[in-house]
Amino acid sequence: MRVIAFNSRAALIFIYVTDGSMGFGINEGLSTKLKALSLVAIILVVFIHSYNKEVKFTSGESVGELSDWVLFFENFFSHGVARIATPLFFAISGFLFYASFEFTPHGVFDKLKKRFKSLFIPYLFWSVSGLILIFLLQIIPWSRNFFTRELIIHYSFSEIVSTILLNPIPYQLWFVRDLIMLMVFSPLIWYLTKSIRGVWLITLLLLWMVDAKTFELFSNEALLFFTIGCALALDLTGAINKKISKTLSYYCLAVWLFIVFLTSYIITFGGTFFSLNILHNIGILIGILAVWSLYDHVNQDKISKYSIFLGYSFFIFVFHEPLLTILKKGMFFLLGKTSLSTLIIYLIAPLVTIGLSMLFRYALRKYTPRFYDFATGGR
Repeated sequence: MRVIAFNSRAALIFIYVTDGSMGFGINEGLSTKLKALSLVAIILVVFIHSYNKEVKFTSGESVGELSDWVLFFENFFSHGVARIATPLFFAISGFLFYASFEFTPHGVFDKLKKRFKSLFIPYLFWSVSGLILIFLLQIIPWSRNFFTRELIIHYSFSEIVSTILLNPIPYQLWFVRDLIMLMVFSPLIWYLTKSIRGVWLITLLLLWMVDAKTFELFSNEALLFFTIGCALALDLTGAINKKISKTLSYYCLAVWLFIVFLTSYIITFGGTFFSLNILHNIGILIGILAVWSLYDHVNQDKISKYSIFLGYSFFIFVFHEPLLTILKKGMFFLLGKTSLSTLIIYLIAPLVTIGLSMLFRYALRKYTPRFYDFATGGR
């Protein structure tokens, strides 16, 4: 029996997608749950990247002064609700990676060899593709004015290599980059989680609460939630399959949304809190628990009805940028830079991006299956 190879990206972030097989300890219900939550999470990732306050134009200007309530709306969803997506992806990735992990030289080598195809090859392909796309758009006179970054034609060889490997133009690929680094250190993570699980997890939790990045190769958030996935895979009590009551699930949802409202209000309108980052991270933990538990109380027939869409997550992830940024800048050019246009673009651009991503995925998979298989790592 082979393990499902879900690889969350996010991006960022993730993402998973399976090769059609089932892993040890992963029943069909849990497999569907991971797929469904991954699709929800990637939609949230697209809305994170739809945030308009930081959009830059050729002149160096941003979208300008926005209505406080438009800014609050975007902060609430992009910097609040949607921020559970990346940690959830890392946790899912860690769980599925370690679900059939063998702590032997052969077992580790076999895992990394499979991930070379399913992670590293797609990472290189989409990074190079993004670079080529922007290069072509920059050499067209009428579209060059939409870009604020240095022209790629002026890049040195080392800058090109750095862009492809470390700082890809499809910036959501940072998730895959961090995930690759985590898997390189996967034996050490497994050993620490197996040996000193409680101390190890508490240490990582504290690091995440106080700082975004301690290690050079990956973020504290990436390491923490990938390790949580590892801990769940090693757990013999089957905690990942346990359900909590609908009442408690809705209570978690209410607490999470209240924290998101509070942090969004402080970010938008000003105010003080002893540590906004800690409150924000507490909200992420409660939010993941809320979404994870509420899924168990959704009518499974409705989920089965839309199961055909559960395989679209990875392609939406890799394809949505730089498409989303191009669409947003084009829409600002047509609609102007007002609070109303900003809100419209914030809502419409990600939906159009998701729709186009699904359309391209369908066409590529149907008409060029070998190319699609190569570009998505066999998903």
